[in-house]
Amino acid sequence: MFNSFLLCLQNVTQKSAVQFLNEFPPPLQPYITIVKDVPSDGNCGFWAIAGLLNIVTDNAAVQVRKDMINELYSDLTYYKQMWGADRIDQLTESLSFLESCPGKAYWMEMPDMGPLIASTYGVALFHLSKHQCITYLPHRSGPPTSSRKEIALGFVNNCHFVQVRDNLRIFEL
Repeated sequence: MFNSFLLCLQNVTQKSAVQFLNEFPPPLQPYITIVKDVPSDGNCGFWAIAGLLNIVTDNAAVQVRKDMINELYSDLTYYKQMWGADRIDQLTESLSFLESCPGKAYWMEMPDMGPLIASTYGVALFHLSKHQCITYLPHRSGPPTSSRKEIALGFVNNCHFVQVRDNLRIFEL
């Protein structure tokens, strides 16, 4: 099963790479070919999204946060109906932390940030962990087209996000 698993982790041992793979449901493991680690600085979810979308800047995690805030406020009525005003305030505060090494209150949270990511970037987002696998679609675009991008975000060790890729395109609509 691990023959096709590509070690694509920075500063992580082979044992850790296999442990990351074991954080996903067993039926999916044979199809996951790349798990790419990102900095563990409290912005890991935002770094992972930036990497999956090829946002390459020194402040890519900050850019993702800003993009998500812009999306949140571009359709505030919709998001207030989905989450309520109190949760909007919490998400705004969390996403507005633009410094390095944020505390846990400012980390990416699923499932609430899933729809926001999908709508911000017009992607189908697959969130994978051993506890849940959820697909998020943008709420303002039409049905999937050949130009739509699908990305997979892994949640491992109950506290860290990683990029997930497959060569068989099972993570597509």
